[in-house]
Order: sequence, then structure tokens, then C-alpha cells
Amino acid sequence: MGRVSKGLGGAAIAMLLTASAASAQIDVTCASDTLDHASWRVRALLRCHVGVAAGRAPDRCLAKVAARADAHAVACLGTQDLAALATRSDQLVDAVLGIVGTDASRCATTKHRAAIGAVRDVLHCRSRAVRGMPGTTACFGAAERRLDIRWARGESKGPCGSAGGELTLDRLLEAFVADLVTILGPDGEPASLFGTYDAVIGPDPRPVVGASEALGRIAEVSAGTLGLVLRFGPYDSLSLRGPNADTGALVLDGSLVLGGDILFTANATATVSIIGTERRVTGVAYVGYDGDRTVTFAMARPAAGIPPSLNGAHVLTFAHSPDGLGSTSHAAFDLAVPADGIGTCAATSDIDGQGATRGTFSSGECWVSPRGRWHFEGRYAAADPTSPAASCGGTGAGFCRMVMDGRLMAAFPGSGHYLLGWPPIIVSSGSWSATR
Repeated sequence: MGRVSKGLGGAAIAMLLTASAASAQIDVTCASDTLDHASWRVRALLRCHVGVAAGRAPDRCLAKVAARADAHAVACLGTQDLAALATRSDQLVDAVLGIVGTDASRCATTKHRAAIGAVRDVLHCRSRAVRGMPGTTACFGAAERRLDIRWARGESKGPCGSAGGELTLDRLLEAFVADLVTILGPDGEPASLFGTYDAVIGPDPRPVVGASEALGRIAEVSAGTLGLVLRFGPYDSLSLRGPNADTGALVLDGSLVLGGDILFTANATATVSIIGTERRVTGVAYVGYDGDRTVTFAMARPAAGIPPSLNGAHVLTFAHSPDGLGSTSHAAFDLAVPADGIGTCAATSDIDGQGATRGTFSSGECWVSPRGRWHFEGRYAAADPTSPAASCGGTGAGFCRMVMDGRLMAAFPGSGHYLLGWPPIIVSSGSWSATR
């Protein structure tokens, strides 16, 4: 079953396997016990709700889960961490019920069981990774395949629940595991408010269904004023600003830009919080002159910031060279990004399969999120004066503005898209894949 984002087999694996900064400081036995406890708690609560759908009273079941959870609480966790684990588990259960549904249909019951199995599989794989056992990547791959099969079985008896539920479940589990890593992690200074964030924006303001991953950034634009930007496409962004607040409420205003040249006014309210040492910003933007469209967003930034492993050379292969003449090409982008996620990419050349230079990329500002969302903005100058990129849509500039967005990974292939030109004139566009 194809999905837009392979949450269990792609981004989640990368996050789980590269969480070494946190894992190195976590007691392995404590971490394994906590993961087992969280897995049991969430699955038990979901089973209670399956019983509710079948007509059984929930109170007795839920009381048993609470009593057992208290009796078998993980000894290595303090009261605050146990409370955080319980709260986060309850939130996950509520979210799963929201996408699966609570009726007694065969479709909903089958999807409930699929979600229960996915929780068990994902946390089991994470426990293996914490204990240093081999085969973690294969474990997550098998978990994804089992979820595909179980979810399809439910769909065959449906429909039921919300559209795109499997993808949403992927993301919920990925976020849940990230939160467990935060709960297990050592106490310390919280993440800075300023820097890049991994984010989700939804519903996507563009004409597609569901939520989209985004790259967020918060910066101090002047004394007492912050700027918040969410980029979810090469020329698509939500830009807001307002009074600075390290925690608590934010009141912001700005604009939503689609395609680089379609502008909507936007006003937003948001809340800044700290979970463990992770900084989070959640909010809702009211878009349009009448505020008739709402866009929600959620942003997260760990205290460690950007993993150093993301820096260095990434070789981007373009399905069609940005010069617009059709050949495949590649370019090595060398990232030099500090922990706040804002740095530079050095100038580089666009080389085709015969080793000829098709063009050059200028140096440019790079944004990188903690989990590898990437944004580059610079210039591209084509070597062939007859190419579409050389004229840049008839401007005669000799170069074009180049914008790229996507994901770069430390140990897995990356991918994304680029646009060349100044909207509304787009000279060329296409996709790229990245390797180390």
C-alpha cells in the first residue's frame, strides 16, 4: 500500500537509529522497561475501547489498566516522568480513536487491532535498538509491512474512520516514540527558542489532502520581536511575527504565500511549551481577508539542535538538469550548518553523466531541521547560453533564482524538489534524490 510518507520505514527509522545522543545517556534497562510499559499501557487502553464498541462498559476495564499501571510503574522513572508517560499515552489513544473511529463495525474493529499491533511492533523494534540488538532496520520494515496488511484488511470491510488514517497513524507513532525518547533523556537546559524546527502543517493550504511536513524557523527579527516561518514547498510558506515570548502565548500576524506570488494575509495564535528539554510551538493561523481558512501547525526542536552527522557532502542527482535541456545531472552540496540549523551551502557545479559542467550553483543560505528537512536558496547560472536557464525566462540576467526543498539524511537516501526562476515565471522544475 503506497503512502506519501513512510513514517515507520523511513523518517521514523532514521530518527530512532540516529537518536544516539539521547540513547547514549539513557540507562538501557530503564529504557527497555519504559518502552515495554508504554506499549502495554497504550494497547490495553485501546482494547478497552474495542470492548466499548462491542457494547461492554469501559469503566471497569479502564480502572484495571490504571491500577495495573500504578502497581507496575517503571521504578527508574520519577513521578514527573511517569505522569508525562501516562499523559502522552492517553493522548495517543485519543488520537488513534479519532482516526479509526469508535463504532462496532468490522472495519473499525479490524483497524483497532491493526493499531494495537503497530504499537506493539514499533515499541518492540525501538526496544531492540536501545539494547543494541542487530536487525533494527529489518524490524521496522517488517512492522510497516504488517501494518499495511492489517490496515488493508480493515479497509476491505469499510469504509470507516478518517481518510488517510494509515499515514496519520504512522506519524502519531513516530511522534509518540520521539516523546518517549525525550522523557527518557537526561534533564538539562531546554532547547533554544531560536533555530530550525521539524514541523507539520495541516490541512495543507495547497490543493492536496491532509497534512504536510514542513521546515520551521524562529528568529529574533528585532528587540522583543520574533519571526516564525514555516516552509512546506519551494515557494510555499507561512511567515508570521509578533512579540517574543520564551514560553506561553504568542499573538502573530503576517502572510501565507503559495507558488511564490499568491499572497494571503494571516493572523495566528500559538503556544510555546517545553516538554523535557524539547521546545514546542503549536498554533493555528487564520488565513484570508476574512480569516475564513484555518491552518494548524506544530513545531518541535530538541535541545541538541542539528545532529553534526547531517553536515558534509550530499550528492544530489537531478532527474533533469536545472539548465532545462533535459539531461540528468548531479551536484555535491557541502553543508556547514551549526546547531541552530541556519548555515551555508558552498558553491558547486552541476555535472552531467559525461562529466561536462551544465551550470553552477552559487553559495546560499541553508536551513536544516533536526531531522533533516532542508531548504536552499541561491542562484543557478547555466553553462550553455542557449539553455532556458541562461535567459531565465527572457530576463537576460544570465542566472536564475534556485530554490530547493526536501529531506537530507545522515545514513539514508534523501529526496526533494527544486524550482528555477522568479514566480510567476518558472524556467524549470523537477525532483532530486540525495546520497552521501
